[in-house]
This record gives sequence, C-alpha cells and structure tokens, in this order.
Amino acid sequence: ISDIVPKDKTSIANSMYGSGVYFGGGLSSLSILLDQNFGWRSACQIIALYGVTSLAIAGLFLPNDPKSIMPSIDDDYDDKSKMGKKKTTAGAAVIDTNAAIDT
Repeated sequence: ISDIVPKDKTSIANSMYGSGVYFGGGLSSLSILLDQNFGWRSACQIIALYGVTSLAIAGLFLPNDPKSIMPSIDDDYDDKSKMGKKKTTAGAAVIDTNAAIDT
C-alpha cells in the first residue's frame, strides 16, 4: 500500500484495507439469509455474481502493482528445453542441482 499511496494518505489507505476484513465478515453473515430465503444454489450464484462484479470493478479502477512479485520462469532455469534442470547460484559459481541425475 505504501508503494502506491502518497505518504500523507497512507494511514487512510491502510485503514480502508483493514476495514475490508470486517466488512467481509459482515457480508458473510448475509449468506445465511440468502440461503434461508432463496436456497443454497441461488445463494452461491448470487455470491459468485458479486465476486465477479467486484473483480471487474477492481480490475478497472485499481492501479497495476509497481513491483512484480512473480519472477519470470526464465530467471530460474538455464534453458527452456531443459525445464527440469534448475540452476542454483552460490557466490560466483553455478551449481547444477541435477548433475548426478544427468550421468
């Protein structure tokens, strides 16, 4: 959050993020009312519709993550044709973790 939001608005952004836990807990109790009034299948469909709508709205309005958490698969493997042969670096030396298997 602190990477995206300006320093003067970080506390508000953190409180909004934290309140989502309690808001979600409150909404989960509504699923009991949906189940009692419409049946479990309809309750699941309504919750799924809400989730898909929330995903679409978040995708439209939230900014992209400035830091990529997922590394590229090319960073961990020495060659795309050898997907099972992972390289590990220790200092300046490169160690093939599958060297004993290749012989």
